[in-house]
Parts: sequence; C-alpha cells; structure tokens
Amino acid sequence: MVLTRDERVVVLSALIDRLDLAGTLGVQFGGDRKMYEILGYPTTIAPAQYLAKYKRQDIAGRVVDLPAIDTWRNAPNIHDGKSSTAEENPTSQFILGVKRLVEKRRLWHYLQRVDRLSGIGRFGVLLIGVTGKKNLSQPLATGELKSVDDVIYLSTFAEASAPIAQSETDTAKARFGLPVSYNIQLISGAGAENVHWSRVIHVAEDLLEDEVYGRPRLERVYDRLDDLMKIVGGGAEATWKVMDRGLQADIRDGFTGDGQTLTDLETEIDEYVHGLRRVIRTKGVDVNDLGSTEVDPTGLFNILVSLIAAASDIPQRILLGSERGELASSQDQAGWAGRIRARQTQFAEPMMLRPLIDRLVDAGALPKPTTGSYSIEWPSLFEMSDAERADIALKTSQAVATVAPAGAPDIIISPDEFREKYLGLPPRSSNSEEAILDGEDQQSELDNQDGTV
Repeated sequence: MVLTRDERVVVLSALIDRLDLAGTLGVQFGGDRKMYEILGYPTTIAPAQYLAKYKRQDIAGRVVDLPAIDTWRNAPNIHDGKSSTAEENPTSQFILGVKRLVEKRRLWHYLQRVDRLSGIGRFGVLLIGVTGKKNLSQPLATGELKSVDDVIYLSTFAEASAPIAQSETDTAKARFGLPVSYNIQLISGAGAENVHWSRVIHVAEDLLEDEVYGRPRLERVYDRLDDLMKIVGGGAEATWKVMDRGLQADIRDGFTGDGQTLTDLETEIDEYVHGLRRVIRTKGVDVNDLGSTEVDPTGLFNILVSLIAAASDIPQRILLGSERGELASSQDQAGWAGRIRARQTQFAEPMMLRPLIDRLVDAGALPKPTTGSYSIEWPSLFEMSDAERADIALKTSQAVATVAPAGAPDIIISPDEFREKYLGLPPRSSNSEEAILDGEDQQSELDNQDGTV
C-alpha cells in the first residue's frame, strides 16, 4: 500500500519522536554516562522481543497472563435491559443469540486469549470470521449477516502478527487516528492478508496519547526481568562452578611419568572430572581439591521480585503462586480481586465485550435487545474460605446479640438474611419449609399417641 505525502510525514514524525525518546533513556551527566548501555538494557523494544520474553521467561508469562486469566475466570452475565430477570426470559432473542455465540464459538475463551495477546505488545486484535466470499479488505456492512450462525470463527492475533496497514488521517472523520486496515498473517508462514477494521476488535490497555497503542504489560518490568535472568541464570552457573572448583595437579620436580605424558595426565583428569573415570594415576603428581563455596542469590532475587510485583500491580504471593510455597493472604486476595473488578468494568467490558456485541448487532448476527439496551453483570471474584466465613458469622451474631432487644435478634437481621449473607448458603425454598412443618406436625401426632406433650 502506497502512503500519501501527508501520511509519510505523520509516520516519519512519530518515528523520529520515538527514536529521540529512546536515545535519552538512561543518559546521565550530559551524555557521558549511558546507563542502559552500561547495564545491557535495550533502549527500544520491538513487539517480537516482548513475545520472545513472554514465551521463554516464567515470571514474564505470569505478568501477562494473570490479569487476563482472572478477569475472565468467571464469565459475566448479560441481560436484555437492566433487569436480571430478562436473561431468563426465553422470548429474548438477543439473549438466546448471545448464549449460542458463547456455546458455539467459545466466546469467553477467545476473549481471554486476545486479552493475553494485547498485553504482550501494544495491542491485540480479535478477527470475526463470517460466511460469504467477500474479501476481508472490504467492510462488514450493516445488516449483512442473518444470524449468529453466520459467525463461523473467531481468531486472535498479537501486534507482531497484525500490524496496522493504514490509519485514518482525515481530522474531519470520526475515526481520525484509528486504524483503517491491518496486515494480518492469518496462517503461519503464509503472506499477510489486508483486513478492514470493521472485521476486527482492536484491544489495547493503558492507553495514554491515543486510542490505538497501549502499554505492554512487560514494558515497565522488562529491565527487571533481564536482571532476574542474570541473577537466576548467573547464580545457577556460579553455583555449578564454585560448588566444585575442580582439581589442581602439582607436578613434582623430576617427573618422568613412566610412559605417561602430560597430555595423558590432562586427559585422565578431564575424564575424572566429567565422570568417565574414577581413578587417576598420580605418581610424581600431587592432586589438590580446590574446595567449594555456597552461592545464595536469595536476597537479590527477592528484591527483584518485589519490584516486578509492584510495577505490575500484582501482589507478590499471587504473582509467584504455589512456586513460593505460601498461600496468598486474605488481604492480598481482596486487593487483587478489587483490581480485577476494576479491570472488568473499566477495560474488559467497554474495550472488548461491548464492542464485539455491538459490532455483531450492527452486522445482524445478533438480534437487537428488546428493551433497546443490555447490561453486563460480573460475578464476585473474592471467595472466602469456610473458616473465614464462619469467623465473620460468629462475630456478626455476637454483635447482633449485643445490640438487639432480649430474645428478638431477628429485629436486626432475619434468619434467612443471616443464612444467605454470612453463611453463604442458598435461600430456603418454600417446599423445604413446608417439609419441615409437615415433619413437625407428624412428630407432634406421634408424641400425642404416646401420651407425651
């Protein structure tokens, strides 16, 4: 695709600005000290480097995956209108269409995938595959589809596999600055396909200057991940070397070897060190063990992990998970659940789920909501243990008993409310209450027959 003169100017200006910024990173003392160069940190990081770091480094994968996995861990409930009863209404074709999309196209699975991919680079895209032979470079027209079955597949791509081919440069258009098309590599090893923006959902998190390029989740911790690799990898190599420093052969004066040359002796020592030989001929030679030293990188490791956890806004024990051998505290869990809840309502819903549903409604794949609008309800993330729930219930019951009139605690809280809210039990059905009453009546009759009251 050939860019116009104005488009080339815009692109070159953006590249120059980014190169200028990269050139100033880590520069101190008037340019005499270049910290990034001295410490071996890259001044610019390409999408392919983020992808490689994500694939190969353990903590890097956790930083990218954890927010996405927990955001979509419990699927949201979609309602036709603002009432949750509409979801159960079988006459709502909108809800039936959404349910079929979830079941047939594994909607939550693909939304989690594009969420993860968008965090590797500056954005990710969700491609909507539809029936028909229209070229992907053509827009998805309003009302073009007839039902949700016309959505035949969903595919996800990272920035490295779906670079923006063209952006809107006309300031008088509503999509000014947004992508017009992408060059998506649909099949690995094949050429890229030009895809119109209406066929994809563009997902970018932590947007700052524009609506296109977000901040990769690994950007702020990239250098610390390099440091961590040096500590862990270097510590392992140092441990290998200093735990067994090897042997030192001191050849005595007048050594003749009795047919054994120095080369033969060196070969025997090498074979002994590498486990191929357990005996060394040492006549005329003193062999000394150089000893060993312990290497403990724990201190530096903990510092780096703390910095990575702080920069990625993930509690440290949740970031490490079972690898640390500790369970996250309730405070960690509650804080993380709060961050995920904010992420669900401020990013996942407005930037991913609603754009997809709105696009499919506009294209005709989903019926319009009967009420003209729909709502999304996210289930609770923070689940207390049985011990924590019992402790809260005990303290609540003690507080109620303290402030309630004697013999009338239900004035403060009803048994059913206490059962559901503090014990986490399902509400009692009317059938179960009737069964209890029937049982009590039957027992009373038996007691009367026995002459008891």
